[in-house]
Amino acid sequence: MALALRFDLAYKIGKIRSKGLPYLSRGVKRFFKTTNEVIDLYVLDIKNGLSRLPEDVKRKKLDGLGKTFEIKVLSADDRSYLEEFVDFGKSKAVLWDEYLEIIFKQSVCFLALLDKHIVAITCLAFGEFPFQNFDADFILGPTQTYRCESFVDREYRQRGIMALLWDYEASYALHKGYTHIIAAIRQDNKDSYEPTLKFGFKKYATIMFKERFFMQRHESIKIDDRNDRIISLRLQSGRILTI
Repeated sequence: MALALRFDLAYKIGKIRSKGLPYLSRGVKRFFKTTNEVIDLYVLDIKNGLSRLPEDVKRKKLDGLGKTFEIKVLSADDRSYLEEFVDFGKSKAVLWDEYLEIIFKQSVCFLALLDKHIVAITCLAFGEFPFQNFDADFILGPTQTYRCESFVDREYRQRGIMALLWDYEASYALHKGYTHIIAAIRQDNKDSYEPTLKFGFKKYATIMFKERFFMQRHESIKIDDRNDRIISLRLQSGRILTI
């Protein structure tokens, strides 16, 4: 069974368990109703497209925070912030046990800490990784990584914290031999577009998904005319799609 299918089922079951009959009832009522969701894929060429923050800008941003700021890597060897990481993630996104297991096995997470407390996280995934709760898995090449999670506490938005965290993340990836970071953003998530583009990401493709009775399936993919198709997806049918 593809990771995406297992991930999708876990997501739906978790939703039903947490929200109960009202969620299930709404899903039944929407059985004959189709909704669309559009995802844009962005790619950062780390060597050529990275807009790193100059050291003087970093110092100004850090001074402006007025607290002790540090970036920590959450790893298998050092999980001192694991419990806080799980609680922080649950308050910001749909993270449940199975997804966390995949994150810990196939990604590295970076934590932004203010006075020893998490205020932002970002994670890079490797290998084969589920594309959110849709019907596909990313098949990442040896020089590719996928930003599977990235969010900041609402209180600390527009403070430059995520820019500092992304800068560290990209430098880490480059040091480890990765050349491209892939990011997926819903088109209705307007707050994420500007910082993503400003950091150096380029729009790569647009994927339309259709949802019917809990399940989401890709409907169409629009990409620019190019010869260098670098993103591969494994569909639930097992077919590999290169875009």
